[in-house]
Amino acid sequence: MTGFVGLNKVNIDGKDIKSTMGIDIDYWFWKSEVLDFDKKATVDFLLQKEKEIIESYPPGPDGGTNLPDSLTSRYSNYNFFKIDHPLTKKIQDHIKHNIKQCITTFNEFNKNIPTDDLWLVCWYNVLRKGEEINIHAHRLINELEKSFISGHFTVQAENTNTNYLTICNSQNWAVENIPGQLVIFPTYVPHYTDITNSDEPRISIAFDLYDNKQLASANFIEKGNCIKLQLD
Repeated sequence: MTGFVGLNKVNIDGKDIKSTMGIDIDYWFWKSEVLDFDKKATVDFLLQKEKEIIESYPPGPDGGTNLPDSLTSRYSNYNFFKIDHPLTKKIQDHIKHNIKQCITTFNEFNKNIPTDDLWLVCWYNVLRKGEEINIHAHRLINELEKSFISGHFTVQAENTNTNYLTICNSQNWAVENIPGQLVIFPTYVPHYTDITNSDEPRISIAFDLYDNKQLASANFIEKGNCIKLQLD
């Protein structure tokens, strides 16, 4: 499933997919335009930063990704939006712009999503040859009411998809990982990646966004890796 720029409803066999659990949940994803950025310089910078983060923090929970000693398992110790560099700022601005567009689009359907109390956790993943991200979800089914949106920005990838599932795993759809493109999706959706077969690392920036401070982790806010997001 390739989709188009903007909001996409997940449609399989001619039907919009909803939850099979009797909960009124639509499945959707948002695709950004492809950002024109200096991929080589960004990859070099992020790989060097990866070394610094891994050396600075011990591994912690990996969120079910099966990457126990990785940059991913250190996601609770830093925030990508606090990395101050011209290369990262361009991506940060792209992510903010698309979050704003996505919320604005939903609000046109009377969703009334506020934007004055947004809180963001943001990290990045580096997968090397033979590695993959296992099926996981950023929110459990019993936490649906706390869910908001998550996203993946692809920095570098070769012939891989991110695969998404309904919460009952009865349907799935794949979105190609295109360098420079951001995909936003509901936080409750389980997802996983293909195995990385390239000699070049697969690098993606991921985030979770909350529309109310009370829904975010107080511990993460105190540690400084969950930050207030201003959309301007």
